[in-house]
Amino acid sequence: MNTFNHSLSSEWLKTRRTAASWLVIIGGLFIPLIMACIQIFVPDKFSPQTDGMEYWGILFLKSWESMAIFLMPVGVILCTSMIAQLEYKNNAWKQVFTLPQTMISIFSSKLLIILFMLAQFFVIFTIGIIVSAYLPPLLNGTHVFPMGDFPWNMFVKQTAAFFVTCLPIVAIQYLISLRFNNFMVAVGIGMALVVGSIFAINWKYGFIFPYSYSPYHMIALSGSKRTPDWVNIYWISAAWFVVVTVVNYILYISKKEKG
Repeated sequence: MNTFNHSLSSEWLKTRRTAASWLVIIGGLFIPLIMACIQIFVPDKFSPQTDGMEYWGILFLKSWESMAIFLMPVGVILCTSMIAQLEYKNNAWKQVFTLPQTMISIFSSKLLIILFMLAQFFVIFTIGIIVSAYLPPLLNGTHVFPMGDFPWNMFVKQTAAFFVTCLPIVAIQYLISLRFNNFMVAVGIGMALVVGSIFAINWKYGFIFPYSYSPYHMIALSGSKRTPDWVNIYWISAAWFVVVTVVNYILYISKKEKG
């Protein structure tokens, strides 16, 4: 356990002030900033005053619309690749393997840091959505705040669902990033898979494509359904994550040249 804790602390320190940490912050605040600007400059089209009791649901959907289909998958790809390939960039893999750490500690601690940063992004994004609701009324002078109680249950449940649908992307991108020591190659493959997922949504068997689950969840929230009734994308997402992670670890420990 001490070995694992040291590995986890080491991986966390490596990510501080890196591009990945800034990507989490900027990416989490980007869409809420746009939503706030829309409400400040064109409040007649979208604001608590115009949408009334439906405001929170509309704000949540509008905020996640662009994020779920393209921006979030791309952000996950970039962040995962950056963290997974820190040692390649600094030519430090051989130094890592000289430390008194087990292979599973090195592998799992890096993966946990990626998941933690993904959770960080979701928290920042959710806080940003809430701020984008209360800030515009103060700035544009209307002081018309959202009516009704804040829908905590809906926000937590749906945000958790989006998190689960991202897990296959994390697992697959982690595998790709450890197999290829070139950042552009890893990102290029990931981007190609994201573009493929957009087309896969319109295919009746698109639910087998692991990068398409976040868009599927977004479509379901919008009141439509693109998957058969027997398909549960959340269980499939979890299964993809577990299977790919296990395969990735086997490939990782069997790789002759890890540095």
